Amino acid sequence: KFYSVHNVDLKPHKKFTLSLIEMISYGHRFDFSYMIPSLYMVTQSFTGCGDNLIMGMCGDYKPFDGLEIYFQGMLDDVNVNELFKFDLDTRITGSGILGAVYVPENFILEYVSADLTMVTPWMYSHPDFSGGSLVGVTGLNMQNMLHNGYCMSSNINPNSWKLNLKTSMRPVENLKLDFAFSLVRHSNVNESLPLDEAYWYLTRTKLNDGKS
Repeated sequence: KFYSVHNVDLKPHKKFTLSLIEMISYGHRFDFSYMIPSLYMVTQSFTGCGDNLIMGMCGDYKPFDGLEIYFQGMLDDVNVNELFKFDLDTRITGSGILGAVYVPENFILEYVSADLTMVTPWMYSHPDFSGGSLVGVTGLNMQNMLHNGYCMSSNINPNSWKLNLKTSMRPVENLKLDFAFSLVRHSNVNESLPLDEAYWYLTRTKLNDGKS
């Protein structure tokens, strides 16, 4: 299994940085075309490959000294036509993080940070149809983001969100106090799946047969 990553850094303002990211996950071969410094979407159109393409962006904004606001968002699959129709219940497979950290000067409070991470259902679990079968020519999925069952990207499972709050203070010279709070919510949609629907889902040969 191979991962190739491209990113372009932009700095439109001294307080703002933006990066465009694209990532390819594939296997069964080594593809030299992904080493060319061009858009993977363009590369795939020439090579005819159907590898898993994830695109997104990240950035940070520093409105004043000591405060940094940062974000990152990645998309694997989205129904753009439905979004243009304002159908917010459409399929969106992606992940994102939004956070901020404040470091005051000359104060007992050393820093305060907060961030929220969200991973939508089925993110990082892309189906692999290369070789004409559901899991490719080797029986292994080369297009997801898993290695031995562990996700190589997010530290939380799909269909989850996580809130982190951290702070550190030093009231006196030889005393430092660290506080941290985390809240994780995860939902497993398969727990309430009826048996007949689970059987149909597991026994069909394709995921794009119009019933998804």
